Amino acid sequence: MIGDYTILILSWVAFYSLHSLLASDKLTRKYQPTEASRFNRYRLLFSLFFTIFLLVIMVFSVRITEDFLFEQSRQTIYIGLLLTTVGVLIIKRAFRHMSVRSFLGLQKEQQGKKELVIQGAYAWVRHPIYSGTLLIFIGYLIYYPTGSSLIHLLMTLVYLPIGIRLEEQKLTALFGEDYLRYKTRVKAVIPRLL
Repeated sequence: MIGDYTILILSWVAFYSLHSLLASDKLTRKYQPTEASRFNRYRLLFSLFFTIFLLVIMVFSVRITEDFLFEQSRQTIYIGLLLTTVGVLIIKRAFRHMSVRSFLGLQKEQQGKKELVIQGAYAWVRHPIYSGTLLIFIGYLIYYPTGSSLIHLLMTLVYLPIGIRLEEQKLTALFGEDYLRYKTRVKAVIPRLL
């Protein structure tokens, strides 16, 4: 089982490292804006690759034979499902202000000046997709309380500051002072409650 956990951790390290590398501004700038069709193909292959990679990680983790970390009950199942559902809804709401087809590389991205999105889910947090992902993994751990579920959550928590920093470097370069002002008003992942 220790060997399986090591493979799982290394899989997450590879997933997040490759994701950061292949989404880097330096690499994606090669295809934009002069070669929009190549950029769309790149983005589509990127999305397919990481979707398959994520599915492989999840299937591998479900196949690990392990005991529960704490007793599963009707309440933990409901709480886990509730948090996971809220996470999915947050991600869905985040995509309301952007084209999912463009994000996945299925449609050409609009050329011209991009607009900073600060409404909807983005009025509450700067990175609602990360917020939703975090809730999904917390909910999954509560629903299915195993070591592999804990590893999913911990690896995501380790990656979040890195992913946020890289994403915010891109956004600051793109939007400048507007993004810096937005950054002072809105929290990164966990919203201000007051």
